[in-house]
Amino acid sequence: MPPEIFSMSDVTVIREQFSHMGGHSGYDLLCPALEESGVSVCSVWRQTSLPSSSFMRGIVDYAWAKLPNKSSFYRQLNLWTELCALKKTVLSSGSVHILYGENNLGLFALPLIKGTSKLVVTAHQPFSWWLEQGLDVKRKFACVDALIVLSRSEKEHFENLLGKKKVYYVPHGVDTEFFCPDVKGAAELKRNRPVKRYLFVGQWLRSFETLFSVIEMSADKKSNVEFDLVVPDLSFRDSKLEEGIRRVSGLPQVTRHQCLDDRSLRELYRKATLLLMPLEESTANNAILEAMASGLPIVTSATNGIMDYVDRSFARICPLGDASAMNDALDQMSSDDGLLKKMSMSARKKAVEKFAWRTVADSVLNVYRSLI
Repeated sequence: MPPEIFSMSDVTVIREQFSHMGGHSGYDLLCPALEESGVSVCSVWRQTSLPSSSFMRGIVDYAWAKLPNKSSFYRQLNLWTELCALKKTVLSSGSVHILYGENNLGLFALPLIKGTSKLVVTAHQPFSWWLEQGLDVKRKFACVDALIVLSRSEKEHFENLLGKKKVYYVPHGVDTEFFCPDVKGAAELKRNRPVKRYLFVGQWLRSFETLFSVIEMSADKKSNVEFDLVVPDLSFRDSKLEEGIRRVSGLPQVTRHQCLDDRSLRELYRKATLLLMPLEESTANNAILEAMASGLPIVTSATNGIMDYVDRSFARICPLGDASAMNDALDQMSSDDGLLKKMSMSARKKAVEKFAWRTVADSVLNVYRSLI
């Protein structure tokens, strides 16, 4: 990209990859797309251990104790990561992009630390989550020059607090080259197998109570329906919820999957009839985007952010917590092969046109340019 178009061609990016996401999932995939567009990305990865130097460890401990307004996702390792990024930016007036504001925005929220750098932060969690944290949200983002949010409803919420000039809606992306339909293999499998396979993926902000109800409705009446649940072990977080997952996983129609590699997850998307995704709330949702890219029709919940990603050409959007409506939508869609084929094509088309990472990166570049 010519420097006269974008003078901040070097961007220090605080990056993080999560263990439950493979190499083809997650917001970090924005970085290679930015590099393809000509941006020189200086990566600072979330540190995996605290400094070995007792002097530096003392600085981290002191700063951690004094730092106000921390989210529950922000730990000492995140603070140490910001210090490592600060070392790269202290002598420059370039730009910094924190890809996960929930996890890695702490020190840079302070005017003295941020200095003259242009600061871009992406917020992934719903506005309600920020309020539930008990944070002073206005103060948290006071030093941020551009806040990227992942849905229009979040843009409206944050604009009411921070003003319209600071907040930008840029959707999440998906790897449409990796997550794609297996036109030959999966299509042949679906034609030759009378069983309908409903896929559920993930755990964050999912409505498990609704999921359990839908499964129980189907398990009682339908022998030609199977459920694939891609859900990690949640016993460390919510033992009661884990008990519920194990209970429904004991049904003959239900298979629980854990610790899948990228290709195994892709196969589940390709073999499924529908993605069943009951939600409590959402901005973007990786599973929905990956299902779309795989050409998979979707049944989901009417959350604040969902309409920025799905529409009726390939999805049925049900009232929150309405298991009966979801069950009816599954029956209606899965019994019409012609409808499923049309929805599959529409889902794939929208993913490629709207949410491929190169398209998202172009929108992020426009945010960067707006700061010049």
